[in-house]
Amino acid sequence: MKQKIGTALDSKVVVFLKRQSRSTGKPLNQLIEEAVLFKGQSPALNSDSRDLRLNALKGFIGAGPKLPRKVVEDILAEDPFDQ
Repeated sequence: MKQKIGTALDSKVVVFLKRQSRSTGKPLNQLIEEAVLFKGQSPALNSDSRDLRLNALKGFIGAGPKLPRKVVEDILAEDPFDQ
């Protein structure tokens, strides 16, 4: 379930987010959600982090071709900071 919130961000962050939004075609809220989910620092998010990441992935692949379940599970298991 989505919930609307209001917040104030540094103007440089807003400019960066708007540029990212234009270049990726993703809405601002999706960029913010992805950043929070992949940072994973919140204990509240860690309890159902896999479900949240799966929902983010579902939104990312949208109506495109279906990925095999094993591929999705491998993506969810990856450490986004391990490169």
